[in-house]
Amino acid sequence: MALITLALAWEAGIPLGSTTAIKEKPTSGRGGPGLGDWAAVMQVAATSRDLRELPHRHPIHSIRSLLADQDAADARQRLSERRNDDAHLRRPDPIDLPSAVTEGLADLTLLAERSRALADFPLWHVTETRWDTLAKTADVRYRELTGDHPVVPTRVATSLRHDLEPGSIHLGDSTHELHLLRPFLTGEVCRVCRAWWTFHAVLVPKGGVQLKGLEHGTGFTSLQTRHRRWPWSVLGGPRPRTASEGSSGAVPPGMGGVGRSRRPRCLRLRRLP
Repeated sequence: MALITLALAWEAGIPLGSTTAIKEKPTSGRGGPGLGDWAAVMQVAATSRDLRELPHRHPIHSIRSLLADQDAADARQRLSERRNDDAHLRRPDPIDLPSAVTEGLADLTLLAERSRALADFPLWHVTETRWDTLAKTADVRYRELTGDHPVVPTRVATSLRHDLEPGSIHLGDSTHELHLLRPFLTGEVCRVCRAWWTFHAVLVPKGGVQLKGLEHGTGFTSLQTRHRRWPWSVLGGPRPRTASEGSSGAVPPGMGGVGRSRRPRCLRLRRLP
């Protein structure tokens, strides 16, 4: 959830102060981001005035509202403390274990219920795009990642955008807009199990990027050029504006900028024969 928050904030051109440690740790070799770093991202996002000003249908508001709720924030804090206690061998006495399990389960259930709305946002793994210059539309082939299995059928959509990135994961929202999640989340074929999973970077050694799988925790080193596939400089500030956007940050029609409200785009979905 913190990784999606970082991706959405960066795409909207809004830097989060909590990204400093997340950027420095992987590149300095001191180890990857920890639970406290991810929690800090969520806390900053929940109180950010800049994020609050995004269009009300922007998906980041569903994430912000989760921890803006005091009950959910308290539950997250208690779970974080339990995790830290366990990591430092401050475990509950066997006599207190049943009550500790009951309380922890209640906090986890509360967070899961408050996060239910996030399940409505699909993840698209865009595999191919073909832009029609005359029609000003693109045929997009994608895999909608649902459930716990990476093998899903390929579908085709028609989009007005020509900046969708083949090979990357995009988050869909209620207005049928797609938000690029790279470099914070990416899809890769695991070098260990040879299956396709979602990964995030934990270390950036010379010559590659060390990845960790979200589904099973398996890690491996990707040899892709760090500045092409994993440009860590994006954590230092907002998304760079292109020449066509100009200094004001306005996005041309069909480009799909998220910093302004606009008429929802229609994506006509059809299955492949």
